[in-house]
Amino acid sequence: MLRPSTGIAVSWLSSPFPCRPLHRRLGFLSTAIALSAGLLGQPARASGAFVTDEASLVDYHAGQLESWVKLGPGSDEFWILPALQPVRNLELTLGAMTRQTAAMGTHGIAFQAKSLLMPVTPGGCGVGLALGGATVSGQNTLYAYLPFSVSLMGDRLALHQNLGWVHGGQTAPADAMTWALAGQVRLSDRVEWRAEAYGDTRSQPSYQTGLRWWLWPERLQLDGIFGLTSGPGGWCVIGLNIYPPAWAAMPAAPGLVLHAARARRG
Repeated sequence: MLRPSTGIAVSWLSSPFPCRPLHRRLGFLSTAIALSAGLLGQPARASGAFVTDEASLVDYHAGQLESWVKLGPGSDEFWILPALQPVRNLELTLGAMTRQTAAMGTHGIAFQAKSLLMPVTPGGCGVGLALGGATVSGQNTLYAYLPFSVSLMGDRLALHQNLGWVHGGQTAPADAMTWALAGQVRLSDRVEWRAEAYGDTRSQPSYQTGLRWWLWPERLQLDGIFGLTSGPGGWCVIGLNIYPPAWAAMPAAPGLVLHAARARRG
């Protein structure tokens, strides 16, 4: 039940502006669902809207599409982050975000490369290495971190820890250490509960907890999350994660199948 996350959606995006009307937020959510529709297929494990990453990768020659809407007291965000593993033990992510406040909107892109130093085994542990960056309205951020995961109780319980470094962004000083801790419990074949805490050395910790549902087993996930910090207010997150099949597992076009059959007979 393990995978990567976009440790890109972190607390360096904040706003003092009041929240936007509900009908605008519902439009934001419908955009997220529309961008994710029609891409269903083979399992991969995702952290999606959760921040804490896992020591795992999307399947070889397969991909995943994570998208979520974060509704907060001062701003709303939408993220879409496709990822794939084109060569063994290298997962690549390239995505985009948009953030709306009552006064303005900002947009950005994010990228990440991730590899496993030691894969997780059932009842064992694993560790990876991720390097990435983002640019939001001219503000550039670079980061690196080590995701560490432990699988317990036949994969019914998993613990994750991230330790890393970030450079840039909207908060001084320019460099900071980052951290994240999470636990996940499989409540049933389709439902999983997660709780996490994360932050860096230049800001207060943030906390999130929520449930993940397999709407279509191994194909489509829905996240429902509530988050808060030590300050006033909180936020909620609605995420949708989809998992297309591996390229080799996709059916061939009819013309290609007929051509291959004729070649075999010849």
